[in-house]
Amino acid sequence: MIVPILFGVATLFKSEDGRRLRIKRACVDSGGHHTSSVYAFAGRTRGVLALKGVFGSEAEPLVKASRKYKGSPLILAVSNKAKALLFYRFRITDAEAPGFIRFDESLDLDWFEQLGAERMSRSYQRGQLTHIFKPVPGRRNEAIDCLAYNVAAMTVLNIRNWDQLEKSKIEARQKRESTETESTNQNHIKRITPKRRRQNWVTGVLPARDGWYNRW
Repeated sequence: MIVPILFGVATLFKSEDGRRLRIKRACVDSGGHHTSSVYAFAGRTRGVLALKGVFGSEAEPLVKASRKYKGSPLILAVSNKAKALLFYRFRITDAEAPGFIRFDESLDLDWFEQLGAERMSRSYQRGQLTHIFKPVPGRRNEAIDCLAYNVAAMTVLNIRNWDQLEKSKIEARQKRESTETESTNQNHIKRITPKRRRQNWVTGVLPARDGWYNRW
């Protein structure tokens, strides 16, 4: 489990238009039998967060907390809220509509069966809308869990507009390059500009140490 994640975080992926993409955040479920290993891995690996799914209502934030646990970053994500968001987006059929999800052609039938491995229902608890998910017997649910973790990772990054994010990154890179160029030019000017010799203009002669002002 750890090796593929470490490889993915450290790898640059090339898009069809030639851009190089890097994984910005990765979330690893801290539940199960490898809790200590997950915390240790998240603590020493940049961009990796330990995640723990919790149950909550729609009124609660998707990421309830972000804190340190045993020296590693830990986030508490309302997993049923993240899955509900995905289930509602699955219903969007217009490819140009906001929230439409595109799936890669390499995904097989087994992956999509895992995506539908749970059934969603709605209820009200203490007056708050809550989505409840029940597993379909005999089906694995890793795909829907991983997709929900992706939603949690995006929430941690606070990404609302991908185009605006890309524009901000380009502007930041241009500003950094401009600053570096200006700094280089200033250093070059300093090296080629001769220092002016300081001239001491003498307007008078001070008396000796034992002169008249000491005997006044």
